[in-house]
Amino acid sequence: MPFPSFPVTNKQGRGFPYIWLAWLAPAGIFVLGLGLRLYCVDCRGLWYDEIASVEGALRGPAAIFTDRFGWLHTQTPLHYLLVWLTIQPVNPTGTALLVRLPSVLAGALTVPVVYALGKEMFGRAQGLLAALMVALSVIHLNYSQDVRPYAMLTLLTTLSAYCLLIAGRSGSGRWWLAFLAVSSANLLNAYVALTVALPALVAYGAWMLWRLWATRKAHAPDQVYDHGQAGMARWPFRKLLYPALSVVGLACVAMVTLLDMTAVPRTAPNLAALKLQSLLTAPLELVTWFTRFGLGQPLERWTQLALFLLAVWGFYTALRAGRVHGAVLCGLFVLVPPLMLSVLATTNAVFQRYALFVLPFYFLLIGNGLVSPISLARAALTGGGHHQGQIHRTLAQVIGSCLVALPMLCFALGAYTYVDPDRSQSIAVRGDLRMRDASVYLAGNARPDDMIIFMGWDPTVSMFYWQNKPPAPAFSAHDPRIFGHHPARFIYWVIYYESEFTVPPGIWGNSRWQKAAQFGELIIMRQNAYPHSVGDTLDWFTASMQAQYPHNRYVEQAMNTIRGNMYQSQDRIGQASKAYLRAGTLFTMGEEYLRTSQGWAARGEPDRAWRDALIAKSVQPCIPELHAWMAQLLTDMGDAALARTESRIAEALSADLAANK
Repeated sequence: MPFPSFPVTNKQGRGFPYIWLAWLAPAGIFVLGLGLRLYCVDCRGLWYDEIASVEGALRGPAAIFTDRFGWLHTQTPLHYLLVWLTIQPVNPTGTALLVRLPSVLAGALTVPVVYALGKEMFGRAQGLLAALMVALSVIHLNYSQDVRPYAMLTLLTTLSAYCLLIAGRSGSGRWWLAFLAVSSANLLNAYVALTVALPALVAYGAWMLWRLWATRKAHAPDQVYDHGQAGMARWPFRKLLYPALSVVGLACVAMVTLLDMTAVPRTAPNLAALKLQSLLTAPLELVTWFTRFGLGQPLERWTQLALFLLAVWGFYTALRAGRVHGAVLCGLFVLVPPLMLSVLATTNAVFQRYALFVLPFYFLLIGNGLVSPISLARAALTGGGHHQGQIHRTLAQVIGSCLVALPMLCFALGAYTYVDPDRSQSIAVRGDLRMRDASVYLAGNARPDDMIIFMGWDPTVSMFYWQNKPPAPAFSAHDPRIFGHHPARFIYWVIYYESEFTVPPGIWGNSRWQKAAQFGELIIMRQNAYPHSVGDTLDWFTASMQAQYPHNRYVEQAMNTIRGNMYQSQDRIGQASKAYLRAGTLFTMGEEYLRTSQGWAARGEPDRAWRDALIAKSVQPCIPELHAWMAQLLTDMGDAALARTESRIAEALSADLAANK
């Protein structure tokens, strides 16, 4: 027998006293979610991934659909079309409000959709709790203020699941058509909807259709669906035509999307490299990432564990209560996408944000885990006489309120921490390098006879804010051209360091340079152009960092890439090749950026081609083809000497790789 749910009407069937649950509470939670997502939406400048969306969209609608290359081919057109529309009225270098607005609205609209989905799956109370958790979620807030497709992906995935549930229960052709339309839009919004989200929906849809067909033949109307309606088993056969047409239509859209994805050579997953441990821990790691509050260790870990146990309890009680469809759908979304990410991660760079759409389903299980024991306690404590029952009801309400209030308080604290600029860094989940602030500082202080060098970050972001007109010659530390440039006055070093690293004291307190400005974890150091050269400073900096972190993979990769560039400038080709090989691969995106660089060059945009080539070098400097391509770009830019050096590096890397096989 299902657990009792919270009533919404009194015995006379009127709305008093629970009308607020039906209308006011969902509306209030939506307004709260919208307000949090609009609050300070322009406080942070666009970071690299957001700028990549803007620059990709700047090519115009025709190019978005046809002229696609490299990582621009692995992105779907709908997201870039939305970005293109938002950058028409206002220049995004001045304000990010409009360009982030689609993500803000998608994030806010996810809140009422989650409420409706929870109400359909488990009950009104569960839907309200899950919607409130989504509204306050730090992770969801973060990506609702990001010019990337993840907030829209979450909205469309949740909405498609809702349409599928209603279509399965009602058999309405309109709901099946809505499911097809929303799911198709989802596939056009982000490729991860096909590779990560769709497998869970397909598994659930196949199970639902099988169950529908089996119960129809068995003439058991009460088993057709959790809330089966009498007469459903007497459906005419044509009623099954709607889901069949919907499945065929979605399969066609998915096939076109898949063929489009494979038009550019992709690295297939390596199943031999898949580890059982990663498969077992992936779901837990993903749902733990969803519940970040900035509480500090170990309290945050214990809170995350408690919420996970509540979700497990919510799944179990849903099955016991006969809410099989809701339990199965949420369970599939919590398990299948992280497993898909584990498979893809064997040969590709994947990030947890690709599975952001799992967050509402996890919160729905937590909501059901919170409400079920409350309802069970109420049912157990309301026996006996009227006076005793009233006392027990009051006790159950107090216990239940405390049980609900504790996790909601954690979510509220997380939201407060996120919107507080002095505390938000403790739970920051995306790269807010504050490069907009740094760009403004450099534009006001650097002069044409100075030089700007970016350490650990490509100058792409600043070049965007400067609109490709920097106040002084600007280079990446990976750029081989920096050693041939001799500024007359100052060198500005823009250094980004992760908060987990303790920078050696000698780095900052040194007569070699002085701290000019700091913006969060981004520090600008100013150095006199003489007597220290760029090469001397790079040699000292890399040696200091490697001595401080001899076994840190990130530091080792970054410093060896810079050292390879230094050796290259000194014509020490063999040492440069070995340094690049030691650097190896930070992310398996070097070849993708190489193809993107070639695409920009074909479009007649050599500056962007060079910038993407440098990004490829920063993450995967050990690719011989990349250095051969950089040699071609340098030739086109009129630097024959550096081009010959790059060609020799490509040959040395090829020989070293062949020898190591």
